[in-house]
Amino acid sequence: MKKLLRILFTLFILLLVVVGVAFFVLNKKLPEGKAGLAAEQLADKMLKAINIEAWNKVQFLEWDFPGGHHHLWDRNRNLVEVKWDNHRALIHPNIGTGSVYTDGKLEEGVAKKTLVEKAIHLFQNDSFWLIAYTKIKDPGTTRKIVELEEGNQGLLVTYTSGGVTPGDSYLWLLSDDGRPYAWQMWVDLIPLGGMELTWEDWRVLPNGALLAPSHKAPFFSVDILNVQVGNSLQELGHDSNTFAKILN
Repeated sequence: MKKLLRILFTLFILLLVVVGVAFFVLNKKLPEGKAGLAAEQLADKMLKAINIEAWNKVQFLEWDFPGGHHHLWDRNRNLVEVKWDNHRALIHPNIGTGSVYTDGKLEEGVAKKTLVEKAIHLFQNDSFWLIAYTKIKDPGTTRKIVELEEGNQGLLVTYTSGGVTPGDSYLWLLSDDGRPYAWQMWVDLIPLGGMELTWEDWRVLPNGALLAPSHKAPFFSVDILNVQVGNSLQELGHDSNTFAKILN
């Protein structure tokens, strides 16, 4: 028994050493970059590449996010239906209010407040993974151009306010035409600085907007499914009164 414990302890120490070395090697310092006209021009090039004009005209957006999250977003009124587990939430993300049903029963009190906050968090996170490239000029953002080792340039976007974790930074890696193919992240929730994930599987939505629903890292991926855009709730197969409960 003591021998087994010694072996397990040794393996544990070795694991800690491996993790520590990997963190030291892979952890990247946030690049400084340079703000100014060149950064704004690169941002404009990126927005043109993903057809921001078409994205701005999307009225309704629906998708499935890993973990069993389903979202239906009325972008004109900024109303969202979020479904996960046995919950269905109707929320106003901007003002932090909404209604939540659990197994069809309307929640009240503390349970309602907790679940509304959960739904808003899910929406903010999941929608960012879907269309982060459309939000590089949102209020509260700064942009800097970064000279990369490969000889090309990246766009460093920092969110100084809003969202789930203000202060997060993302370095967009761009193709020659301005379309992003990956980003590196410096975010509060991930201790490893500069973790890189791809933006791939590019496709053109019916209205001309460009979408990249697949994001891959060496050991995991984030794949967003069943993305649909429409001009009405009915076009996406939903009742026109879907959000009536939170409009009264």
